[in-house]
Formats: sequence, C-alpha cells, structure tokens
Amino acid sequence: MTNTALYIKLCFMAIEHEQGPKIKLLRTLKGISQAELARAIGRTQPYISNVERDFGQLTPSEARIVERLLGLGKEAL
Repeated sequence: MTNTALYIKLCFMAIEHEQGPKIKLLRTLKGISQAELARAIGRTQPYISNVERDFGQLTPSEARIVERLLGLGKEAL
C-alpha cells in the first residue's frame, strides 16, 4: 500500500460516520469543485458547502448520485 493510499484509508477511518468531511475529502482528491458537485445533484454550491461542514445532509437520492460521481460503493455515505 502506498503512503497516499494509507493516508486516505486513515482519513476515512477517522471520519467514517461523518458524511460531510468524507464528501469533501473525496471530492478534493478527485478534483471536483463544490459547484460541479452541486450541479450534478441540482443544488447550489452553498448547499454543498453546508453539507461538507455538517450543517446539512444529502437526501438519499442525492447521496446515491454523489456516491456514483465520487466512485464509492452503494450506501457509502
């Protein structure tokens, strides 16, 4: 396992139950902006910002779209 992969795995373990930080980490690693993610689910950039700071949560249908976009398995968020 590379150092980068190990770092990502450790980050995930630390934020396992926190939807917002997990989204932010993966979005950043994939080079996707908040605005791009927001467009994909039909929301605004401030909405994504709030979700990433745990001031809101994605709906189940939004979570499925984000999971696919970020390359996660089903119900990873």
